[in-house]
Amino acid sequence: MMKVLNLIQCLNLGGMEQSAYALMEATQGGEIDWTVQSVTPIGEGIEKLAKLNIPTWGSEYVGRFGCDRTLSLKKTSLNLMAISSYSQALP
Repeated sequence: MMKVLNLIQCLNLGGMEQSAYALMEATQGGEIDWTVQSVTPIGEGIEKLAKLNIPTWGSEYVGRFGCDRTLSLKKTSLNLMAISSYSQALP
């Protein structure tokens, strides 16, 4: 099974997100094990991902005008890499 991190702009219910949800629904647990990281706070789409048991993280607006999310994304990415490394080491 291949692990894929979907780095997505937001988790709302727009057209791009609907396409991503459809792809993840069609492949989750079969060929692909998805993880989702939103570069903005989690939106309404979290309900769809929760039904599929897909681990999901959002990034909060930080800094002046909410533009500085670099540290938040870096911290989440490092956590995801650690989780991935740990799960690959399991028998």
